Amino acid sequence: MGATVTLAGFAANGLGIVSHTFCETGNLEADQNLWTPFDLTNAPYGGHTTWGASFYDWEIDGYGHTALSHGNLSKGNISTGYFETENWSVYTLSNETVFGPGVNTPCTTTYRAVISPTTRTVVADGPPLQGPGNGSNANEPTTYTPDGYPAASFSNGFVSANEPLISTCGGPGRVLNLSSESFRISFTFQTSKGPLQLAFPVLSLENYTYYFPANFGIWQVDNLSAPGGPGGGWAFSFLAGCM
Repeated sequence: MGATVTLAGFAANGLGIVSHTFCETGNLEADQNLWTPFDLTNAPYGGHTTWGASFYDWEIDGYGHTALSHGNLSKGNISTGYFETENWSVYTLSNETVFGPGVNTPCTTTYRAVISPTTRTVVADGPPLQGPGNGSNANEPTTYTPDGYPAASFSNGFVSANEPLISTCGGPGRVLNLSSESFRISFTFQTSKGPLQLAFPVLSLENYTYYFPANFGIWQVDNLSAPGGPGGGWAFSFLAGCM
């Protein structure tokens, strides 16, 4: 069984007078290329979604970038995303105590993951995760692996309704806006001690505009950023058409 670790960074824990503790980066445990999502988008059945996303790499050794993704997702392509292959390195972490005053910054996890430079960076902007004609995001894939490379796991599908129903029956179309600041992903790395699963948030500012056509139907909504959810925008399940 592999352990699951949430990468929460380092935590300050007061001032040490006689001694203080800090978090030390140790040995390299894993290094591999992985398909990494930077934004994920769903469109309601029959309608469409426009979106814009800005994001930056997580903790980075040696380089960095800010990237932008935007598009118009039609009813024929119900979910998509922006993906890059990134080279991930995982290091052990341990607490070290030294004499003398200083701020205590102990480790909050036992591993540190960073994106490092790689010669293999492949970009996929807008690949279909779920094809045309789907009324629901319930069966949306949780990985993107077009070329067999390992990939992050994500949860961008419909699980259960946690927002009021959206209906356009007998009325005009509706346009709704939503913003999201992050969504959660996880990787499984092979280390000297066996498989290790790491989970952490993608810091990605997403702005969505969802369009629901006039007199068309009723949609259930799963707000993925609700408490306990994986983060991101909305996922949909088409409930019924208008009579």
